[in-house]
Amino acid sequence: MASCSSVVDLGNAAELDDATSKLFFSDSCAAAGPGVPWPVASEIQSTLTRRNLLVAQCSKHGVPSELTPFCAQHLGWRACTPPPVGSNKICVYSDALDAGLRFPLHDFYVKVLRHYKLAPSQLAPNSWSYLAAFVLLCQDAGVEAPLVSAFRYFFTICAQRHKGKPTGWHHFQPNHDVRRRLFTGATLRSWGGWKSRFFFLDCPSGWKCQVEWGKPKRQDTRRVQLTDTAIEKLKAKVEQIGCIDLKVFLANREMPVGDPAALAPLQSVVKAEAGAAGASAAAIAAAAAAAENASTTTRKRSRLSPPAVLSQPEPLPPTSPPTGLAPVIASSTGGSGVYTPPPGFSPIRASSTRAGRSGHFSPPQQQSLGGSTSAPREVPGMRARARAQAVSIGGSSEVTPPTPQMKCASDALQLWEAIAKAGEQAAMIAKLNQDLHRVKTWNTQWQNELRAAVAKHADENAEHIARLREANDRSNHLNEEVVQLLGHLRKAGVEVARLQADSVEVAQLKAEHAAERAQLKEELAAEAKRLKEELTYNEEQLKNEGYDMGARDMMNLALSIYKNKGVINPDDLKVDLLYSHQGAASRMAVGDQ
Repeated sequence: MASCSSVVDLGNAAELDDATSKLFFSDSCAAAGPGVPWPVASEIQSTLTRRNLLVAQCSKHGVPSELTPFCAQHLGWRACTPPPVGSNKICVYSDALDAGLRFPLHDFYVKVLRHYKLAPSQLAPNSWSYLAAFVLLCQDAGVEAPLVSAFRYFFTICAQRHKGKPTGWHHFQPNHDVRRRLFTGATLRSWGGWKSRFFFLDCPSGWKCQVEWGKPKRQDTRRVQLTDTAIEKLKAKVEQIGCIDLKVFLANREMPVGDPAALAPLQSVVKAEAGAAGASAAAIAAAAAAAENASTTTRKRSRLSPPAVLSQPEPLPPTSPPTGLAPVIASSTGGSGVYTPPPGFSPIRASSTRAGRSGHFSPPQQQSLGGSTSAPREVPGMRARARAQAVSIGGSSEVTPPTPQMKCASDALQLWEAIAKAGEQAAMIAKLNQDLHRVKTWNTQWQNELRAAVAKHADENAEHIARLREANDRSNHLNEEVVQLLGHLRKAGVEVARLQADSVEVAQLKAEHAAERAQLKEELAAEAKRLKEELTYNEEQLKNEGYDMGARDMMNLALSIYKNKGVINPDDLKVDLLYSHQGAASRMAVGDQ
């Protein structure tokens, strides 16, 4: 066994060991059925605590107004809590409505739940997506009524377990064989935390599906190997359009929903029972009058020995319901003629110390007439026995059969027949009174719940009003802040406009500055060129002057040294030669530059 949460494919029932089968199948576990503990689900509380949100969720998904939502925490119930006797509430997950579950339940949904013996709250939300898609695909493929066997051919059921034990939740998944798969792709979305988002939905007429958590039978989970027309049509449809993406297929489709006529209110049954009680009372009065008339009529009897029927009376046949009750019983039982109490009530058998379990009265032992010529006497103890029978049957001394003087034994027999009929009618009245008492108790309970709901609604309304006022105050405060911000925005707009004007002026100044800089650059370049030329000229002049001065100094030095010695004739030193050397030196200097 795994120590954490895992999934068990119940379609592989033949491969499961005996220990696992005893945990997950009802026919392998003696404790299966009502009362099975679900420890994991019993620890999870619902997080949906506001009824107005439940009403909005139900309205969003088209839940009829006849179905009333209740918060699970207000009831103190868990998702696996068995509903008490007389309650018509079932657990519903909010995410199941988002996944495709609709009310009233589609007939195919009811068949699937009955087949697997599961309650609606035992299916994960994605299971309802597969069920809805299967019903819609059957409609597209021309299958008049979806079959559970066809669904089992394409899908398998899996059970969730935690620490080796079943949690009670199940889900459907497509068959592993691609040839037996209708849909592909992911489901509508991931339903994280869906197990804590549940509430209860009440239906006055009761539910057709199982409401208590249960387990499927082993043989009901095996994979189907048969082939029929519905399966062939679905295969042909898939081959025609290809494997269908579940999310795309359900995107723009209306989810399947059941017949609204299944939500017949219980008030019609209560009215029928009230009418039946009135008709029964009228029938009792008519029977008593007929008995009195029969007993007071004088008859001429022969003085022969009494017939065998008086010495050994036959048992009375079961009496049919009175004329006034027949149409009521027929309408409330579907024409079967057998009265059936409304949902949640059990039939009550009339009992009496003298009547036995059959509810019929046996006449007293008739006295033998014995050929006496005197008039017949009253049966001994007739009046006391009649009163005792009426009191024991009707529960009150008000129903007292007439006790006239008897003329013959046949009058007593007719009177006892009338008493038996009256007793049966009194038992019918007692049963109807008990049923009416139960309905009144149910009505009182609902009125108390309604008062509690109204009080809670008033508290919630007061809380909402307080929150609304607080929100209104905050809104007024925010409006004031918005007005202030608008004033600041206007000032900022004026400042921005001024800055924009300043920026235009700055741009103009930049343009003027750039023009001035360009002009100054041109002037500086011209001045630099002029100064360079002037410097070059001055430098040339200085060079020439220095060369001349050097030539003179050299000549004077030579004359001063060699003049008196007669080596150099002063006339031989010509200035032209010096100048020619000066020009060559000047040209050499210019070439070096």
